[in-house]
Amino acid sequence: MTVAELIEHLEDMPAEAEVAIAYQPSWPLKARVAEVVASEGDERTVYIAQASAGDDYLERETAEALGWS
Repeated sequence: MTVAELIEHLEDMPAEAEVAIAYQPSWPLKARVAEVVASEGDERTVYIAQASAGDDYLERETAEALGWS
């Protein structure tokens, strides 16, 4: 996904909405976002660092929307 694609997905979201990372489809977990950094190598890449150790399970509705159930 590119930054432009991510912005397109987020542009209609409320500015105060929390951003979290969903991962691990077998045991759907979520983690809060800590920071975003850019790496300038051959290609510019944006990294989103997690702030928690994934101690929160993803809400059932969200897991189902991702097809993880």
